[in-house]
Amino acid sequence: MDDPTQGVVKINTDGASSGNPGEAGIGGLLRNSDGMWMVGFVQRIGFATALVAELWAMEQGLKLAWERGFRSVLGSPLQHDFLEFKSAFAMKYADFTVKFP
Repeated sequence: MDDPTQGVVKINTDGASSGNPGEAGIGGLLRNSDGMWMVGFVQRIGFATALVAELWAMEQGLKLAWERGFRSVLGSPLQHDFLEFKSAFAMKYADFTVKFP
């Protein structure tokens, strides 16, 4: 039987601001189906709220996965924010699927 996670990438992201709003930054990483680190990112995004930073980080993580050819991802523990963002993101990337363990 095939492993259902083959070809699926796990995205972990975080965004934060110093103050709300305030100077903000994001970071994240992609892991393969074995949990091994594939690629990561970190970026200062300027002045933003904590929620904007979280959503920006998720967008960057999804973009990174998309650019690397992944069309199916496992989402981070921020499921509520992730699902909110996914609906907006899906308008641009209609073939993307998001699964939660």
